[in-house]
Amino acid sequence: MAKLTVESMDDPVAPPPAPTGKTPMQRVLWHGTINCDLDDLMLGVVNQNTDMWKVKSSYVEDNGLDYFLLASINERTIEKPFDGLQVKWTVNDMGPLVAKPIIRPRDFVYLESTGITQSPTTGERMGYHICHSLEMPGVPELPEYKLVRGKLELYHIFRQKSKGVVEVYARALCDLQGEMPSTSVTMFSAEGMSSLTLMAFCAERHKVMWLMHTMEPCESRKPSLNLCSVCTKDLSKSLLPFMNKACRICSGRICARCRIPKRLSFLNRRTRGVIKKNIDVCTRCVHTSAHMNALTVAQGELSLENPTSIFYESAINRSASSVSSASSG
Repeated sequence: MAKLTVESMDDPVAPPPAPTGKTPMQRVLWHGTINCDLDDLMLGVVNQNTDMWKVKSSYVEDNGLDYFLLASINERTIEKPFDGLQVKWTVNDMGPLVAKPIIRPRDFVYLESTGITQSPTTGERMGYHICHSLEMPGVPELPEYKLVRGKLELYHIFRQKSKGVVEVYARALCDLQGEMPSTSVTMFSAEGMSSLTLMAFCAERHKVMWLMHTMEPCESRKPSLNLCSVCTKDLSKSLLPFMNKACRICSGRICARCRIPKRLSFLNRRTRGVIKKNIDVCTRCVHTSAHMNALTVAQGELSLENPTSIFYESAINRSASSVSSASSG
């Protein structure tokens, strides 16, 4: 999926400094490639509201505990669906890198900027994702909740190296404050940047959910035909009939060979919590979603009254109803 190199800017020979409250920022450089298109990567990176942020974090598994969009300075538009400037707050439990009973979670307040620009010399399209910590009087530190306010700077630059391959240049500077070994800080920074490799996976799931939201069930693929809607195999002769399912996108009946299980993250409309569910998708719909233009998907979302609606749990319920009604047809 990705080829990467992580390089610490600290002296690799010298021992790590003793953990103190004044441990300097740890710097990490990251360079590599991700197998996807630039627009796909940007679709995975951009999350300009809290609900979308939660869903995408569930795919990236970034150890986030809480998320909140404090302010949206520049919102994305249909013309520029990847461009935006927001102020965000998040809490990170530090993952498996540290002893959780000893080390407190860190929270961060930062400015995030995303978008696509063009090189002034070559005209080449280049994506960017920049995060920079802020000190805001209206967002004080929260020691009463046992949170330590950290500081971070992240700089990500993306360019299309070749068809289906994006080159990534990244730099991270992180100060987790408090008493923390510098090696743990470096690992935290490297882990955060390596999550970029999952952004293409996130975009792939995003496009599946968009197709599920927009595609109407095809009448010609009713399960009552008792044929696989992809390979036309006679399902009545299947040795393992329980393996035959219906595609949750097009409602077509599918055999085990033409079925691809997908684990998707949905939002509970009432609690706003993330729920993961397994759905069955036919190979045809998987191929269709994979080849959808990510820029077109992002623009299509913004044309909806509520762009976040494609992530609601009700989307999978509507799909299940379509499959059920087709089965009874």
